[in-house]
Amino acid sequence: MPRSLKILLVSRLHRAEIRGSLVATHGLARELRDRGHDVTLLHAARPEHRIALEGIRVEYVSNMHKSTYPLLFAARKLSDYDVIHTNDESGAFFALRSRMQALPMVAQLQPPKIRRDSFWGANWRWRYMGLSVKYAPAVLTPSHWLGDALVERYGIPAERVHAIPYGIGEHWFAPPTGTRESFASGPRIVLVNMKEVDVALRAFARVAAGFDAELELFGVHKDTPAYRKLAAELGVSERVHFRGFVANEELPGWLAGAQLLLHTATSESFGQVLAEAAALGIPAVASRTNAIPEVVADGERGLLCPVGDVEAFAVALRQLLASPELRQRMGAQAQVHARETWRWSRVTSRVLDEVYAPLMERQRVR
Repeated sequence: MPRSLKILLVSRLHRAEIRGSLVATHGLARELRDRGHDVTLLHAARPEHRIALEGIRVEYVSNMHKSTYPLLFAARKLSDYDVIHTNDESGAFFALRSRMQALPMVAQLQPPKIRRDSFWGANWRWRYMGLSVKYAPAVLTPSHWLGDALVERYGIPAERVHAIPYGIGEHWFAPPTGTRESFASGPRIVLVNMKEVDVALRAFARVAAGFDAELELFGVHKDTPAYRKLAAELGVSERVHFRGFVANEELPGWLAGAQLLLHTATSESFGQVLAEAAALGIPAVASRTNAIPEVVADGERGLLCPVGDVEAFAVALRQLLASPELRQRMGAQAQVHARETWRWSRVTSRVLDEVYAPLMERQRVR
């Protein structure tokens, strides 16, 4: 795409922790900036949680209610932008306007599961996401699973939907060394984002002693006190370490050198932490659900287990802990795939060429 574009990126609301889809939004904004595009990032957040991104115009609204903050975006002047790129519920009223004004709008959706409620039976977030999917001229998802599920759920034409994965920042491919001392004498297993921690703890407890393994958990969760108690009841509290929230820029230095990533989530629209671990050469033991098999090829870049099956997770952990050669092979394959597929340079080129360019051309000729 030869010329510089003026792009409005509209994000979901955020609180103190910048993670998941917000990390992806910021990664895309930075790569677009580095290519010479004029990027404005529109957020909803409290004043104490607001951030700045060098070279990117960041604007905020203070409303933190999912039922009303998208309304504050709705009246914004949009005629100056070449592309309006929204995320989840933030795009509802842009999508409605695009039907009347032929706006060059793409609605990015990333819910980890699909709800089947009627419009009035759904919560506000899902009402707004439904409007975004149904009325945006282009829809972007981070996985084929989600794209297919939205087509089936809302009956939209499949050609409007583009499945392009999230990207990974370059700091994941060259993590800093010597940023922390390893406390573990045996294998290190890491878990990021605190999803279904009870399953992870129970599976870990079945294998920990046999391999002198340690488990590190990164993220915040309201049930952390209960998880600490469960670790004690399972007899592994000395082997389990709750690290709290660590910013994405710092996380590679903490995860580098780990032997395995354990991911027991029940649903994912992509699985950013799985791709980031792959960039570090860390194989995953993860749930076989939704989009995860697109990120972790079972038996090649990790092992997949039925959702919530503690014994299956324990067997998979035991298999990889017992075989350094298998871990190394899977980790190497994961890293090669990450470098070829999830670098922001490649992902952004796909967004520009496969989504923005045809979208602008279609809207121009309307």
